[in-house]
Amino acid sequence: MSTSILPPHLNRLSIKIPLAILALMGLLGVSLYFLVLRTVNDFAAYQVNRDLEEVASQVYDIIDRGYTTLLKTSAADDRVARRLRQVDDQDLIERFASDRHIEVVISHAQTGKLIMHTPGLNKARDLLPLGQAFNKQLTLAGEEYYSRQIIFSPWNWQLTLLKNRTAYAELTHRVKRTYQGAIFVCIMITLLIIFLLQGEFRAPITSIIDRLKENKYPDYQGTQEFTFLSNAITSMMTNLRQQMHERRLEEQQRRELEKKLHQSQKMEAIGLMAGGVAHDLNNILATMVGYPDLLLRRLEGQDPMRPGLQAIKESSERASAIVADLLTVARGAAKTREVVQLNKLILEFLDSPEWQKIKEEYPTLQVHFSPAQEMANISCSPVHIKKSLMNLLINAMDG
Repeated sequence: MSTSILPPHLNRLSIKIPLAILALMGLLGVSLYFLVLRTVNDFAAYQVNRDLEEVASQVYDIIDRGYTTLLKTSAADDRVARRLRQVDDQDLIERFASDRHIEVVISHAQTGKLIMHTPGLNKARDLLPLGQAFNKQLTLAGEEYYSRQIIFSPWNWQLTLLKNRTAYAELTHRVKRTYQGAIFVCIMITLLIIFLLQGEFRAPITSIIDRLKENKYPDYQGTQEFTFLSNAITSMMTNLRQQMHERRLEEQQRRELEKKLHQSQKMEAIGLMAGGVAHDLNNILATMVGYPDLLLRRLEGQDPMRPGLQAIKESSERASAIVADLLTVARGAAKTREVVQLNKLILEFLDSPEWQKIKEEYPTLQVHFSPAQEMANISCSPVHIKKSLMNLLINAMDG
């Protein structure tokens, strides 16, 4: 489980993305800054070294031409002529240095004694590192210089050429201004990217979240990735709702089955109780049905006791029928259902001994049955249907 280091009010995608872009651009800007500075310094050093190399070659040529001229006059051993030639060369070097905006120091290569220097070094005269080699950069009187040393052996001169770094300041400033312009352009591009990303990311996510808050399916169509996300969420919600619906149906079916089970158990208990009651009543009714028959056989046809005995007999037989129904329920016959044709059940009942007995008791009764054509089958308990028909007919005849 991941945790965010941002506070809750900043822990949002619309803020995280711009922060990430700004951090990336910041690192890129810092890296570019140091890279440009190093590049500027390297370029300046290369340019200075190339210029100083060229200047050193030209200064050496000036001295060498003077020395060659002296040799041609056959006055190389003449101290006065040598000194005059050296003075002329120094004057040429000074003018050349003035034209090229450089400083020149001439010292004795062995003793380090100062021979001459250009006027620009008057303030730093005592700071000149005479007679020693030094780095290509040095600081004199608070000024930074690039340097180049050459040796002119015939006159035992060590020439130090110095170029003030301020001469290349304009180049450095131009590069820095270019860099600052590039940074400004990068900032504007970064802001534009953030604005575009805000629209590209925030609008789809807001659309999806708003639909979810309304408990509706997200229907975003646009960027491929967000369209896939929207469709995936819709599919998940559909499957979840389908599963919940199926679970509710299963729960409803389970409750219905439990209800049926409880009803079945209740009916079974009633059946058991009815069976016990029916057996007890059947034992009592056996005497009530049998003795009236015996008494009726002994009495004459006009005996005034016969109607009463006949009524007792009929009532006992109806009670026996009720007991038979209780036994039917107790044995579970009520649970037996069959798919039958109603016309067939009626015909079977009209051919049954029970119906024949009823007809004997009611000789004047006439029943006409007209079967319906193309009657559909029914699912029922045949025993109860026949019993219902018999009860209907008996009630009709009694009425």
